[in-house]
Amino acid sequence: MKIKVIIAAMTLFLVTVLVALVNIVPIVAQASTTVFLDPPKIKGTLIGENVTVNINVSNVTDLYGWQAGMTFNSSVLNCTGYHEGEFLKRAGVETWFAKPSYLPHFDNTKGIAYLHLCTLLGAPQGVSGSGQLAYLTFKVVGIGISDLHLTDVRLCDSNPEYIPHEVVDSFTVSWGRFDYSVEIVSNLTGIDSSPDPPASGLFNHTFTPQDNKTTFDVITHHDSLYKVTIPKAILKCDNLSEWTVKIDCSPVSFVPTESPTDTSLYFTYHNGTHKVEIIGTVLGKPGDLDGDGECDVFDIRRVGKAYGSAAVDDPETPLDETLNWNPDADLNGNGEIEIFDLRKCAKHYGATYP
Repeated sequence: MKIKVIIAAMTLFLVTVLVALVNIVPIVAQASTTVFLDPPKIKGTLIGENVTVNINVSNVTDLYGWQAGMTFNSSVLNCTGYHEGEFLKRAGVETWFAKPSYLPHFDNTKGIAYLHLCTLLGAPQGVSGSGQLAYLTFKVVGIGISDLHLTDVRLCDSNPEYIPHEVVDSFTVSWGRFDYSVEIVSNLTGIDSSPDPPASGLFNHTFTPQDNKTTFDVITHHDSLYKVTIPKAILKCDNLSEWTVKIDCSPVSFVPTESPTDTSLYFTYHNGTHKVEIIGTVLGKPGDLDGDGECDVFDIRRVGKAYGSAAVDDPETPLDETLNWNPDADLNGNGEIEIFDLRKCAKHYGATYP
Protein backbone atom coordinates (compact mmCIF):
# COMPACT_ATOMS: atom_id res chain seq x y z
CA MET A 1 0.00 0.00 0.00
CA LYS A 2 2.81 2.42 0.89
CA ILE A 3 4.54 1.76 -2.45
CA LYS A 4 1.29 2.46 -4.32
CA VAL A 5 0.89 5.76 -2.50
CA ILE A 6 4.45 6.79 -3.43
CA ILE A 7 3.87 5.83 -7.06
CA ALA A 8 0.64 7.81 -7.22
CA ALA A 9 2.29 10.84 -5.59
CA MET A 10 5.25 10.84 -7.96
CA THR A 11 3.00 10.46 -11.00
CA LEU A 12 0.74 13.28 -9.82
CA PHE A 13 3.78 15.51 -9.22
CA LEU A 14 5.14 15.08 -12.75
CA VAL A 15 1.71 15.43 -14.34
CA THR A 16 1.15 18.66 -12.40
CA VAL A 17 4.50 20.11 -13.50
CA LEU A 18 3.95 19.21 -17.15
CA VAL A 19 0.38 20.51 -17.22
CA ALA A 20 1.49 23.82 -15.70
CA LEU A 21 4.04 24.23 -18.48
CA VAL A 22 1.36 24.42 -21.17
CA ASN A 23 0.50 27.92 -19.95
CA ILE A 24 3.95 29.29 -20.81
CA VAL A 25 4.31 27.76 -24.29
CA PRO A 26 5.28 30.47 -26.81
CA ILE A 27 2.91 31.20 -29.70
CA VAL A 28 5.37 29.76 -32.23
CA ALA A 29 8.25 27.67 -30.96
CA GLN A 30 11.43 28.34 -32.90
CA ALA A 31 13.28 25.16 -32.04
CA SER A 32 16.05 22.94 -33.25
CA THR A 33 15.00 20.22 -30.80
CA THR A 34 13.05 17.52 -32.62
CA VAL A 35 10.98 14.57 -31.42
CA PHE A 36 10.46 11.84 -34.02
CA LEU A 37 9.70 8.16 -34.54
CA ASP A 38 12.14 5.60 -35.93
CA PRO A 39 10.78 4.07 -38.07
CA PRO A 40 7.83 6.42 -38.85
CA LYS A 41 5.81 3.54 -40.29
CA ILE A 42 5.71 -0.26 -40.24
CA LYS A 43 4.94 -2.34 -43.30
CA GLY A 44 3.39 -5.57 -42.07
CA THR A 45 4.37 -8.49 -44.28
CA LEU A 46 4.66 -11.41 -41.84
CA ILE A 47 1.86 -12.18 -39.37
CA GLY A 48 3.25 -12.69 -35.86
CA GLU A 49 6.48 -10.74 -36.47
CA ASN A 50 7.67 -8.61 -33.54
CA VAL A 51 8.83 -5.07 -34.31
CA THR A 52 10.23 -2.18 -32.27
CA VAL A 53 9.62 1.55 -32.71
CA ASN A 54 11.79 4.21 -31.04
CA ILE A 55 10.66 7.62 -29.81
CA ASN A 56 13.77 9.71 -30.32
CA VAL A 57 14.85 13.25 -29.46
CA SER A 58 17.57 15.25 -31.20
CA ASN A 59 19.48 18.39 -30.20
CA VAL A 60 17.86 18.86 -26.80
CA THR A 61 19.43 20.81 -23.93
CA ASP A 62 18.88 20.07 -20.22
CA LEU A 63 16.03 17.57 -20.64
CA TYR A 64 14.66 16.68 -17.20
CA GLY A 65 11.24 15.20 -18.05
CA TRP A 66 9.12 14.25 -21.05
CA GLN A 67 5.80 12.72 -22.05
CA ALA A 68 4.52 11.21 -25.32
CA GLY A 69 1.90 8.87 -26.74
CA MET A 70 1.38 7.24 -30.13
CA THR A 71 -1.37 6.12 -32.49
CA PHE A 72 -1.11 3.21 -34.94
CA ASN A 73 -3.17 1.10 -37.35
CA SER A 74 -4.69 -1.62 -35.18
CA SER A 75 -5.58 -3.76 -38.22
CA VAL A 76 -1.84 -4.12 -38.91
CA LEU A 77 -0.22 -3.83 -35.45
CA ASN A 78 -0.98 -4.63 -31.84
CA CYS A 79 1.09 -2.91 -29.15
CA THR A 80 2.74 -5.29 -26.66
CA GLY A 81 4.80 -2.88 -24.54
CA TYR A 82 5.89 0.70 -23.84
CA HIS A 83 9.37 0.96 -22.30
CA GLU A 84 11.73 3.65 -21.01
CA GLY A 85 14.63 4.45 -23.32
CA GLU A 86 18.25 5.12 -22.51
CA PHE A 87 18.40 8.90 -22.86
CA LEU A 88 17.52 10.17 -19.37
CA LYS A 89 19.50 7.34 -17.79
CA ARG A 90 22.65 9.09 -19.00
CA ALA A 91 22.27 11.49 -16.06
CA GLY A 92 23.47 8.68 -13.80
CA VAL A 93 20.62 9.11 -11.30
CA GLU A 94 17.37 7.31 -10.68
CA THR A 95 14.53 7.94 -13.13
CA TRP A 96 10.76 7.61 -12.83
CA PHE A 97 8.83 6.10 -15.77
CA ALA A 98 5.05 5.75 -15.49
CA LYS A 99 1.66 6.55 -17.00
CA PRO A 100 -1.17 8.63 -15.54
CA SER A 101 -3.29 6.40 -13.32
CA TYR A 102 -6.51 7.13 -15.25
CA LEU A 103 -5.12 5.73 -18.51
CA PRO A 104 -4.40 2.17 -19.67
CA HIS A 105 -1.03 1.45 -21.22
CA PHE A 106 -2.51 0.93 -24.68
CA ASP A 107 -5.73 0.04 -26.52
CA ASN A 108 -5.29 -2.33 -29.45
CA THR A 109 -8.87 -1.83 -30.60
CA LYS A 110 -8.54 1.94 -30.95
CA GLY A 111 -4.89 1.83 -32.01
CA ILE A 112 -3.56 4.02 -29.19
CA ALA A 113 -0.48 3.74 -27.00
CA TYR A 114 -1.42 6.22 -24.29
CA LEU A 115 0.98 8.85 -23.06
CA HIS A 116 3.69 7.78 -20.68
CA LEU A 117 5.95 10.13 -18.80
CA CYS A 118 9.49 9.99 -17.55
CA THR A 119 11.53 12.24 -15.25
CA LEU A 120 14.81 12.36 -13.43
CA LEU A 121 14.61 12.19 -9.63
CA GLY A 122 16.35 14.62 -7.33
CA ALA A 123 17.98 17.86 -8.45
CA PRO A 124 20.51 16.93 -11.15
CA GLN A 125 21.10 18.86 -14.33
CA GLY A 126 19.08 17.54 -17.27
CA VAL A 127 20.54 15.52 -20.13
CA SER A 128 21.61 17.16 -23.41
CA GLY A 129 22.17 15.71 -26.86
CA SER A 130 20.24 13.17 -28.94
CA GLY A 131 18.96 9.69 -28.20
CA GLN A 132 16.13 7.31 -27.38
CA LEU A 133 13.40 8.57 -25.04
CA ALA A 134 11.40 5.36 -25.19
CA TYR A 135 10.66 2.34 -27.33
CA LEU A 136 7.43 0.48 -28.05
CA THR A 137 7.07 -3.14 -29.11
CA PHE A 138 4.42 -4.37 -31.53
CA LYS A 139 3.23 -7.62 -33.07
CA VAL A 140 2.16 -7.70 -36.71
CA VAL A 141 -1.47 -8.88 -36.90
CA GLY A 142 -2.32 -7.92 -40.49
CA ILE A 143 -0.79 -7.29 -43.89
CA GLY A 144 -0.47 -3.61 -44.80
CA ILE A 145 1.06 -0.31 -43.73
CA SER A 146 0.71 1.27 -40.31
CA ASP A 147 1.68 4.91 -40.14
CA LEU A 148 2.76 5.86 -36.61
CA HIS A 149 1.86 9.24 -35.13
CA LEU A 150 3.12 10.94 -31.97
CA THR A 151 0.58 12.48 -29.60
CA ASP A 152 0.67 14.52 -26.38
CA VAL A 153 4.37 15.39 -26.62
CA ARG A 154 5.89 17.66 -24.00
CA LEU A 155 9.46 18.32 -22.84
CA CYS A 156 10.68 20.22 -19.78
CA ASP A 157 14.07 21.18 -18.38
CA SER A 158 15.45 21.17 -14.81
CA ASN A 159 14.14 24.67 -13.93
CA PRO A 160 11.36 23.47 -14.78
CA GLU A 161 10.56 25.30 -17.99
CA TYR A 162 9.02 24.23 -21.29
CA ILE A 163 11.55 23.18 -23.96
CA PRO A 164 10.51 24.40 -27.45
CA HIS A 165 10.53 21.52 -29.88
CA GLU A 166 9.28 20.26 -33.21
CA VAL A 167 7.32 17.04 -33.70
CA VAL A 168 7.81 15.16 -36.98
CA ASP A 169 4.76 13.35 -38.34
CA SER A 170 4.14 11.67 -41.70
CA PHE A 171 1.51 9.64 -43.49
CA THR A 172 1.75 7.29 -46.44
CA VAL A 173 0.18 7.83 -49.86
CA SER A 174 0.31 4.83 -52.20
CA TRP A 175 0.36 6.24 -55.72
CA GLY A 176 1.55 4.78 -58.99
CA ARG A 177 3.00 1.67 -57.33
CA PHE A 178 5.12 3.72 -54.93
CA ASP A 179 4.55 4.63 -51.31
CA TYR A 180 5.15 8.35 -50.75
CA SER A 181 5.27 10.20 -47.43
CA VAL A 182 3.61 13.53 -46.73
CA GLU A 183 5.61 15.02 -43.84
CA ILE A 184 4.19 17.42 -41.26
CA VAL A 185 6.49 19.21 -38.83
CA SER A 186 4.75 21.11 -36.02
CA ASN A 187 5.36 22.47 -32.54
CA LEU A 188 2.37 20.65 -31.08
CA THR A 189 2.53 20.24 -27.30
CA GLY A 190 0.25 17.96 -25.33
CA ILE A 191 -1.73 18.20 -22.16
CA ASP A 192 -2.89 15.20 -20.16
CA SER A 193 -5.97 16.52 -18.38
CA SER A 194 -8.37 15.58 -21.19
CA PRO A 195 -11.03 12.97 -20.30
CA ASP A 196 -10.70 11.49 -23.77
CA PRO A 197 -7.00 11.33 -24.74
CA PRO A 198 -5.05 11.62 -26.98
CA ALA A 199 -5.42 15.30 -26.17
CA SER A 200 -3.15 16.68 -28.89
CA GLY A 201 -1.71 15.55 -32.19
CA LEU A 202 -2.49 15.06 -35.88
CA PHE A 203 -5.23 12.65 -36.91
CA ASN A 204 -7.30 11.35 -39.86
CA HIS A 205 -4.73 11.98 -42.59
CA THR A 206 -6.13 11.60 -46.12
CA PHE A 207 -5.16 12.11 -49.75
CA THR A 208 -8.07 12.69 -52.15
CA PRO A 209 -6.85 12.64 -55.77
CA GLN A 210 -10.24 13.55 -57.26
CA ASP A 211 -10.07 16.85 -55.34
CA ASN A 212 -6.30 17.42 -55.67
CA LYS A 213 -6.25 17.60 -51.89
CA THR A 214 -4.63 16.25 -48.75
CA THR A 215 -6.21 16.78 -45.33
CA PHE A 216 -5.61 16.09 -41.64
CA ASP A 217 -7.21 16.97 -38.32
CA VAL A 218 -5.26 18.73 -35.59
CA ILE A 219 -5.81 19.11 -31.87
CA THR A 220 -3.60 21.71 -30.20
CA HIS A 221 -3.78 23.72 -26.99
CA HIS A 222 -1.71 26.69 -28.11
CA ASP A 223 -1.01 28.55 -31.34
CA SER A 224 1.10 26.36 -33.58
CA LEU A 225 3.47 26.34 -36.52
CA TYR A 226 3.12 23.82 -39.34
CA LYS A 227 5.35 22.82 -42.23
CA VAL A 228 3.68 20.40 -44.63
CA THR A 229 5.93 18.83 -47.28
CA ILE A 230 4.17 17.16 -50.23
CA PRO A 231 5.98 15.12 -52.91
CA LYS A 232 5.42 16.53 -56.38
CA ALA A 233 4.99 12.95 -57.54
CA ILE A 234 1.49 12.98 -56.01
CA LEU A 235 0.43 16.65 -56.01
CA LYS A 236 1.86 19.96 -57.21
CA CYS A 237 1.14 23.40 -58.68
CA ASP A 238 2.75 24.93 -61.75
CA ASN A 239 3.10 28.17 -59.75
CA LEU A 240 3.63 28.27 -55.97
CA SER A 241 0.95 30.95 -55.64
CA GLU A 242 -1.69 28.48 -56.86
CA TRP A 243 -1.59 26.39 -53.69
CA THR A 244 -4.46 26.80 -51.21
CA VAL A 245 -4.31 26.16 -47.47
CA LYS A 246 -7.62 26.06 -45.59
CA ILE A 247 -8.37 25.77 -41.88
CA ASP A 248 -11.97 24.74 -41.20
CA CYS A 249 -12.86 25.61 -44.83
CA SER A 250 -11.40 29.16 -44.61
CA PRO A 251 -8.24 30.06 -46.59
CA VAL A 252 -5.21 31.14 -44.54
CA SER A 253 -1.91 32.70 -45.55
CA PHE A 254 1.18 30.54 -45.99
CA VAL A 255 4.77 30.66 -47.19
CA PRO A 256 5.66 28.14 -49.95
CA THR A 257 9.08 26.81 -50.88
CA GLU A 258 10.05 24.00 -53.22
CA SER A 259 12.79 21.61 -54.20
CA PRO A 260 12.99 19.57 -57.43
CA THR A 261 10.93 16.81 -55.80
CA ASP A 262 8.81 18.41 -53.04
CA THR A 263 6.78 21.47 -52.06
CA SER A 264 6.76 22.75 -48.46
CA LEU A 265 4.04 25.04 -47.10
CA TYR A 266 4.55 26.97 -43.84
CA PHE A 267 1.60 28.39 -41.89
CA THR A 268 0.41 29.08 -38.34
CA TYR A 269 -2.95 28.85 -36.67
CA HIS A 270 -4.67 29.31 -33.32
CA ASN A 271 -5.29 26.62 -30.73
CA GLY A 272 -8.26 24.30 -30.84
CA THR A 273 -9.50 21.37 -32.92
CA HIS A 274 -9.33 22.02 -36.66
CA LYS A 275 -9.39 20.43 -40.11
CA VAL A 276 -6.49 21.39 -42.37
CA GLU A 277 -6.81 21.15 -46.16
CA ILE A 278 -3.91 21.51 -48.62
CA ILE A 279 -5.15 21.90 -52.20
CA GLY A 280 -2.99 21.75 -55.31
CA THR A 281 -3.82 22.09 -58.99
CA VAL A 282 -1.98 19.22 -60.71
CA LEU A 283 -1.95 15.54 -59.77
CA GLY A 284 1.44 13.93 -60.07
CA LYS A 285 1.47 10.99 -62.44
CA PRO A 286 4.86 9.30 -62.03
CA GLY A 287 6.00 7.50 -65.15
CA ASP A 288 3.22 8.95 -67.34
CA LEU A 289 5.40 11.15 -69.55
CA ASP A 290 2.92 11.55 -72.40
CA GLY A 291 -0.07 12.37 -70.18
CA ASP A 292 -2.37 9.60 -71.37
CA GLY A 293 -3.18 8.42 -67.84
CA GLU A 294 -0.93 5.38 -67.71
CA CYS A 295 2.73 4.39 -67.64
CA ASP A 296 3.32 2.18 -70.64
CA VAL A 297 5.98 1.25 -73.17
CA PHE A 298 5.71 4.64 -74.89
CA ASP A 299 6.79 6.36 -71.67
CA ILE A 300 9.71 3.96 -71.27
CA ARG A 301 10.76 4.81 -74.81
CA ARG A 302 10.67 8.55 -74.05
CA VAL A 303 13.09 8.09 -71.15
CA GLY A 304 15.26 5.87 -73.31
CA LYS A 305 15.37 8.46 -76.11
CA ALA A 306 16.49 11.18 -73.67
CA TYR A 307 18.92 8.91 -71.85
CA GLY A 308 22.31 10.55 -71.29
CA SER A 309 21.10 14.11 -71.88
CA ALA A 310 21.28 16.99 -69.42
CA ALA A 311 19.66 20.38 -68.93
CA VAL A 312 21.58 23.47 -70.06
CA ASP A 313 22.61 25.60 -67.07
CA ASP A 314 22.22 28.94 -68.86
CA PRO A 315 18.48 29.50 -69.45
CA GLU A 316 19.26 31.87 -72.36
CA THR A 317 21.21 29.21 -74.18
CA PRO A 318 19.07 27.02 -76.47
CA LEU A 319 19.06 23.34 -75.67
CA ASP A 320 21.18 21.23 -77.95
CA GLU A 321 18.49 19.23 -79.70
CA THR A 322 20.98 16.50 -80.54
CA LEU A 323 21.05 15.63 -76.82
CA ASN A 324 17.32 14.83 -76.90
CA TRP A 325 16.81 16.58 -73.56
CA ASN A 326 13.29 16.02 -72.19
CA PRO A 327 12.58 17.59 -68.78
CA ASP A 328 9.58 15.28 -68.29
CA ALA A 329 11.98 12.33 -68.34
CA ASP A 330 14.04 13.80 -65.48
CA LEU A 331 12.02 11.93 -62.85
CA ASN A 332 14.36 12.61 -59.92
CA GLY A 333 14.81 16.30 -60.80
CA ASN A 334 18.61 16.36 -60.86
CA GLY A 335 18.98 17.81 -64.36
CA GLU A 336 20.19 14.58 -65.99
CA ILE A 337 18.50 11.62 -67.64
CA GLU A 338 20.18 8.54 -66.23
CA ILE A 339 19.61 4.99 -65.02
CA PHE A 340 17.71 6.19 -61.94
CA ASP A 341 15.11 7.90 -64.13
CA LEU A 342 14.72 4.81 -66.27
CA ARG A 343 14.36 2.68 -63.13
CA LYS A 344 11.66 4.98 -61.72
CA CYS A 345 9.69 4.91 -64.92
CA ALA A 346 10.04 1.15 -65.25
CA LYS A 347 8.89 0.58 -61.66
CA HIS A 348 5.68 2.49 -62.38
CA TYR A 349 5.07 0.43 -65.55
CA GLY A 350 1.41 -0.52 -65.69
CA ALA A 351 0.25 2.21 -63.28
CA THR A 352 -2.93 4.08 -64.22
CA TYR A 353 -4.13 7.48 -63.01
CA PRO A 354 -7.49 9.26 -62.92
